[in-house]
Amino acid sequence: MDLQKLEYFLAVAERGSINASAAAMGVAQPTISQALKSLETELGVRLFHRIGRGMVLTSAGHLLMSPARRMIRGAAEAAAAVTTELAQLRGVVSIAVAPGLIDGAMADAIQRIRTVLPLVRVDLIELSAAPADLAGMLPLTHDLLVLSEADADELARLREVQVAAVGVQEYWLTLPPGALDGHAADLPDPLPISAVPELPQIVVPQPPALVRNSPNRHIEGRLKEAGIHLPVAAVVQQREARQAYVLAGVGISFLERRVAEQAATRGAVARRIDPPLRLALSMVYAEEGLSRAGRAVIELIRGRDLTRDPDAAPTPQ
Repeated sequence: MDLQKLEYFLAVAERGSINASAAAMGVAQPTISQALKSLETELGVRLFHRIGRGMVLTSAGHLLMSPARRMIRGAAEAAAAVTTELAQLRGVVSIAVAPGLIDGAMADAIQRIRTVLPLVRVDLIELSAAPADLAGMLPLTHDLLVLSEADADELARLREVQVAAVGVQEYWLTLPPGALDGHAADLPDPLPISAVPELPQIVVPQPPALVRNSPNRHIEGRLKEAGIHLPVAAVVQQREARQAYVLAGVGISFLERRVAEQAATRGAVARRIDPPLRLALSMVYAEEGLSRAGRAVIELIRGRDLTRDPDAAPTPQ
């Protein structure tokens, strides 16, 4: 079976769209369409229901998911087994990330991975099922999960998994240049949370009740404790769109620190919050069955320098 077809199949299954998968993988849409048709012909079953422009897995498609991932992981393992140099280590590492946690600390982690393991591909996928369900299938479905520290610790009490720190996300209040009649720049920095101006805000929808401690719930809880109730100006589906809406003057928002700093260079007013609005992140994984690439990625996220600490580098299984 052609592994490339399986990669296209998994990409469409995870993204629910041929167009989105083609854009993410840097190939033409017809390439993926033809590969899926060929795979369905080869297997003699339909793998997707085609609903408008969307793609929904059939029961046969669901059954193929885990074997397809195992085949791709196995092929990568076969290639990795013949090399000992980190720079030549190959593989695909799948990371399921809770909604709202894909930037900031995770961006730092991925940058380290790309520097040390340039041939390892990292697939970042938004969490689509309850962590407790996914944890029971690690590392077949994903190599690791990234959750808030509190959610990860709770999961570790329910499942036999390992937990390690990833980093901390910090969120800053970001206001349009014209907010507060042009006097937003006079706000103190850091700004006491009790002094957050009650202006209309731009928010993203609350994620499905898969996790207890999403950034949305964390920030809303802190504001409520401080007696702050912000009206809603707009609800945007894409989290990354909030910066553009702030800059357009639609409303205020709490953005990840570096996104807020970037907005400030374009005229927005960014303020730290006192006490800081921070959310600690942890990764959850199962040692048994991890690929070499998966082990290397976990060690790098934990902050180990594999180039200077050979004992920490993964050894062939």
